[in-house]
Amino acid sequence: MKQRAIIVSKQQGYRVTWHITEGTILQPPYPAHIATVQGPVRALLLGERVALNTLARCSGIARSSNKLLT
Repeated sequence: MKQRAIIVSKQQGYRVTWHITEGTILQPPYPAHIATVQGPVRALLLGERVALNTLARCSGIARSSNKLLT
């Protein structure tokens, strides 16, 4: 996920700072502070939908994979 977010952020001209290690299993309480995004508002709005869709898809795959393994 981080690699895709880096590609999108470079294309749109904003910066993503991650606050958790990739693969970390999140525990309640939710929502968790996963990353900070900084940059021009226009760039953020153009790239946020792609980034959120990618994050949601990857999270769903990770959850399904984890259920199969446990």
